[in-house]
Amino acid sequence: MNNKDTLAKSFGENAYHYRISNVFSDKDDLDRMIEIVNPKESDIALDIATGSGYTAIALSNYVKEVIAIDIVENMLNQASILVQERKIKNISLMKMDVHSLKFEDTYFDIATCRFAPHHFYDISKALREIYRVLRQGGKLYILDCSVLNLEEAKSIINHIEKLRDPSHIKSYSLEEWKSMLKDQGFHIEYTRTIKTKYILPEWFDRMNTPEKNRKHIFHILENMPKHLKEFYDFNEEYITTYYVELLAIKQT
Repeated sequence: MNNKDTLAKSFGENAYHYRISNVFSDKDDLDRMIEIVNPKESDIALDIATGSGYTAIALSNYVKEVIAIDIVENMLNQASILVQERKIKNISLMKMDVHSLKFEDTYFDIATCRFAPHHFYDISKALREIYRVLRQGGKLYILDCSVLNLEEAKSIINHIEKLRDPSHIKSYSLEEWKSMLKDQGFHIEYTRTIKTKYILPEWFDRMNTPEKNRKHIFHILENMPKHLKEFYDFNEEYITTYYVELLAIKQT
């Protein structure tokens, strides 16, 4: 089911919180992305679901051009504020859906997508479109929330994520990501699972999660099977979570 309306509501109302959040502007994360992607001055990059634009801004220092897309107008407005503040000239912002990219085949050298694929209502279609617009040998970098490859964890954590953010569709395990990317013709160059924490109450506040949903999330966590609690520690200040980081290459 298309979740564009839910995305527009969730992120349109909370766009400012994403611009000021240090989760998306984290310098170590962005520096690591640049090291992994290894962009060249001649590259043309596509930043998908750019949000507040931090990924696009990081890339802009190393490539010829960045086209940054998002389907939420208010998020593009927040990105525009940062781009103008920093006087960046090689970033173009466009309202566009990853499921229907308005670009020619093999147009881009690099595609990046941070903290967004869990919102894609048809992940296979999105990956097909990304594959199409990348040149042969082009690179796709992904960083997103993830789940351990345990069926109970997939069910519980995705339920929690959706309680916090109604526009959430699905977080995927590293194993699922590998399979999906290979199915589309990508070669997996690099993978990493990162254990981290959702800091509270910021994680809730950023999406303006209702109090009843916050309580329900803690109820679910408290009643998780014991073997899962070993992986998903939590208290009033944080919830343990996992990110997946990948670099995939469009095979020649």
